[in-house]
Amino acid sequence: MGTVYVNGISPDTASSITITRGLFDKPTFTNRIIEQATLNGIAATGNVNIDMLDRGINYFTSNTTGNVTVNLRGNSTTTLNTMMANGDVASQTIMLTQGATAYFVNYVQIDGVPRVVKWQSNSTPTAGNANSVDLYSLTVVKTDSNVYTIFGGQTQFK
Repeated sequence: MGTVYVNGISPDTASSITITRGLFDKPTFTNRIIEQATLNGIAATGNVNIDMLDRGINYFTSNTTGNVTVNLRGNSTTTLNTMMANGDVASQTIMLTQGATAYFVNYVQIDGVPRVVKWQSNSTPTAGNANSVDLYSLTVVKTDSNVYTIFGGQTQFK
């Protein structure tokens, strides 16, 4: 077991340490540990609005029928820009079921505006993976009003 420091003070050098209520209480989570996915029985294709206020996981269970432009937003009446403060981070997982002909997420937008994504290993997806499920993980960091850094990754599951 390691040493616990309170307010930067080592127990070895402090004559007394006061631990206030809350420091060792059970952790407080703003969301549940077990997340629910939105199960979309429709095929993803074209422009797909992803409402970040609903859920952080969207699973399209029918075969994708065309390349997908993902538009991240709060919901139909709330922009992501309004929802997030500078320094906030939001994550979204999008699962696309693929048939024999595979498609991919070719664009990412926030509130309808095209955005640049920093793709894992500097490898921008150029295709989907046939007969599998492609999982897209998008992490959005708001750095200023309508300014974001987006980190993305595509992973095949078969």
